[in-house]
Amino acid sequence: MTGDADAGRLTRAERWVCAGIVAWALALWAAAWVVPAVGRVPLLAWLDRPCALREGTGLPCPLCGGTRAAALTARGALGRAFLLNPAATALLAVSAAAAGWAAICLTGGRDWGFRRARRALNSPMALYVLCVGAAVLWGYKIVADCLFGVN
Repeated sequence: MTGDADAGRLTRAERWVCAGIVAWALALWAAAWVVPAVGRVPLLAWLDRPCALREGTGLPCPLCGGTRAAALTARGALGRAFLLNPAATALLAVSAAAAGWAAICLTGGRDWGFRRARRALNSPMALYVLCVGAAVLWGYKIVADCLFGVN
């Protein structure tokens, strides 16, 4: 009887994971707000470095433009951010949705699909989707850079 009643409740470890998701999303959004200050604040100057792949090969990496895209996304310029790096824009949107969902699970103490999502993310298909997505993003970055000068 007790097992059935507790089946939908989060364990202590799962509550910590939910809290970590919320903290991660808040840190990501805070970092996106701090990025424009990198060139102006001496303490953050070490963060202002060029892409090593672009420096060595002349080709953009899949992450090129991600920092600027995150800063633009945090300020609401979604179209321009998406042109710079669709993955960074999507990451911030997904992080906001995941944080909201994790906060609901955390405050209610209920599962709300948490375990199913965890199983899906731990599957080999998730790694495949991530690799294919990175390849598509890299292709987009190369084409956008060569044809349109978006970098």
